[in-house]
Amino acid sequence: MSFIEESLDRLIRGSSTKLEAYLLEVCKDEYIDQTKAEMHIYMLRLDGNNRPRINDLASYISCCIIDYCIPPEEISKAKELDESHNTTQYTMKLYKKAEGLFTDLKNTGEGGELLLSIMTQNILKIPQVEQLT
Repeated sequence: MSFIEESLDRLIRGSSTKLEAYLLEVCKDEYIDQTKAEMHIYMLRLDGNNRPRINDLASYISCCIIDYCIPPEEISKAKELDESHNTTQYTMKLYKKAEGLFTDLKNTGEGGELLLSIMTQNILKIPQVEQLT
């Protein structure tokens, strides 16, 4: 594995094994005829009553908002403060901050964007890259 690949892997947040509890892989790395495009198809897993686990997936996605919205340096600092003060309040402050960055409107697509980000990192292994200022 090259230095660049290793560096990018370290930037990936989360694990595809967590997503596997909610999404079932239908096909992966299938080429679309007469193109160079690949497709990856997933479907929601079903509960014991054969209903899609939408609420479970939404709950999981909501747990990922800190990683999606907050820069890694800020997360590290909060973890250090939590550890040194034997608390979780600094991480909870980040959660509230991240939650506040989302709109209250139901049809914005923000949840879908968050899910795509999670899938991009965990399935395709492409990390979210921060813009340097």
